[in-house]
Amino acid sequence: MELTHLVRALARAATRRPLVSFVLIGLLLVGARRVLGTVALPPRPLVVTVPASAEPAAIDRAVDDSILVDFGAQTHRPQADPAIVARLIQNMRFVDDTLSPEAALQRALELGMDRTDPVVRQRLKWLAHQTLARATFEPATDQELQTYVDEHRERFARPPRVRFAQIFLSRQHRGEELARDSVVLAAKLSEQRPPIEAADRLGDPSLLPRHLAWVSARRIDGLFGLGFGQQVVAATVGEWTGPIASSFGLHFVYVQERRDGSLPPLAQIGDQVAHELERDRRDGRVRQAVRRMRQAYQIRLEARP
Repeated sequence: MELTHLVRALARAATRRPLVSFVLIGLLLVGARRVLGTVALPPRPLVVTVPASAEPAAIDRAVDDSILVDFGAQTHRPQADPAIVARLIQNMRFVDDTLSPEAALQRALELGMDRTDPVVRQRLKWLAHQTLARATFEPATDQELQTYVDEHRERFARPPRVRFAQIFLSRQHRGEELARDSVVLAAKLSEQRPPIEAADRLGDPSLLPRHLAWVSARRIDGLFGLGFGQQVVAATVGEWTGPIASSFGLHFVYVQERRDGSLPPLAQIGDQVAHELERDRRDGRVRQAVRRMRQAYQIRLEARP
């Protein structure tokens, strides 16, 4: 079986049995003599064009990119991918807008645009990356997930949340009297300590909610503006605090209860942790696979001015 046909078969299998597919891909890419027959597969020629002044690191990246493009073209036929087909047809119609879609695609393929167009190359790299990521995937163990949580607590910890009420003094409505009115209201809240039900009748009408239950600083910021939420979360429970400025005016807040931040057990956040761990791991796995794939290629560098 030719390399092209074998790689396509492995790519199809990768969606069904990732671990088995990875083993087969590994055998293929290190030039194993017995995969489906007795004859060793010859290295696949690959020309990589780089600037004459390219540094070793840039050359290394160019080789990896070219391998991904080639692998993507072998596992996902360009003429069968809607995004690539649309791009190639568009390219040819810039040259000759009388061509039918079929004729434009055929001409683009004859000119090798499926390997040279930067947008198509990027698409093939992405397809190859996705295939290799699936083929090399193995679920993380519970211990690996817990270790990841311990190392990235800030990602998974639930922030403190509060239940509070607020009184609003409108900048638009009070104008130059805003500061004076806030002093008067602060004194009233301090001396009379009105219950929240009575305080609801103070202040100015607004579309802003007067009461919010179990919200984080981030959620509060989304309603009142950046920085407002942290001041609310830090306020003393059971006392009126203010004035706190927002873009709308001044506010006095009364925090009724606070729940401290906590790290949920793994059983509650396991799916989220697994998703983020896989996101962190997959690029490294793909890079490792591409390095192994180099052994299946006969790479020739061509320098361009």
